[in-house]
Amino acid sequence: MAYVFPIERTSQKVLIGSAVVFSLIPVTAVSLRMVARSRIRNHPLDQSDWLIILACIVAVAYQALAATCAFVGGMGYHTTEVIAMGGEESVTLLLKLVTAIIIFWAISLGLTKLSILALYTKIFCVKRFVLAAQACAVFVVLCAMVLLIGAFTICTPVTYNWDRFSTPGSCGNIRMLWSVTGGLNIFSDLVIIFLPMPHIWGLSLQLYKKIGLIVTFGIGLAVCIVSAVRLAEIVKINMDDFPFSGGIALAFSALEPSLLVTAACIPLLRPLVSRNNSSEEASNYADGAITIGGTGAPSAPRRGGFSELEDDDRSTRQLHVKQSKFGGGSTVEADGSSFGSNGADNNYNNMELKAITVKKEWKVVKESV
Repeated sequence: MAYVFPIERTSQKVLIGSAVVFSLIPVTAVSLRMVARSRIRNHPLDQSDWLIILACIVAVAYQALAATCAFVGGMGYHTTEVIAMGGEESVTLLLKLVTAIIIFWAISLGLTKLSILALYTKIFCVKRFVLAAQACAVFVVLCAMVLLIGAFTICTPVTYNWDRFSTPGSCGNIRMLWSVTGGLNIFSDLVIIFLPMPHIWGLSLQLYKKIGLIVTFGIGLAVCIVSAVRLAEIVKINMDDFPFSGGIALAFSALEPSLLVTAACIPLLRPLVSRNNSSEEASNYADGAITIGGTGAPSAPRRGGFSELEDDDRSTRQLHVKQSKFGGGSTVEADGSSFGSNGADNNYNNMELKAITVKKEWKVVKESV
């Protein structure tokens, strides 16, 4: 049976506390995302939703492994203290847990980034953007594979990764591997964050709404800051005394997957705060049904005509264009006023609302009996 270390050191308490808190945060964020999704009629879970659910599960498992390192791995104690208290088996167990943590870290971050990119390709329907997002997805997968393969091949034989006492062998520069993959992780984060910004800025929206969208999609910058701190802590690790020197780096590594999952869910929570969350139109943004094409203008799904979405504050004029029920013409309704195909308002042959021009064309046909 594994020896359970007393929870006395600060790094142990930090690991356990952060494991509890940062397990609850992503679970809450994903749950709210599912609630927001349930308010959208006729839109089941899509690829980005399933990916983020899997990423959340892996991230929570990662937190459990990190807490286990403090309980039975002796994280926070010097190597000599770990051996004196729990024996060599405790060091071996700790290194096994660290190997598993590396795998879960890479998988969780990879799934979350793929989820974000899948959402991007649904919202920003521009061919060049879709190709760029797909290229980013390939890069994310390759980075994860580099870390996963490196985690097992850095030491020869493979079992020497965790068994340093009974297995003869040698290891490469493990700290360098972690530093390089950490730097690639930050680079991919920045690329994914800034990828949609030019398209968001090109939208035909009021300035404060553009800024709001940029902040919403750019909230992942907080994760980049955590990644940078983690990278700085990795450089300080003394591999000969990993249980003592690696605690802070492990704690910051645990933050990354949870924060990234949470950041990926925030842009999709609009139906929870929207005044019009009961209507399909008001929730189209959160569903990705509002697509941004080559002109940079948002468009809503069309069903036999054009319907302009109404803002939450009802400040946007509402325009509906449809066939007149009397036949032979069209009906235009704006701000509660109706201009039909019959009546005294027929002089509105051209009416422009927000750069949308509605034209009526009449054709008189005389038929002989």
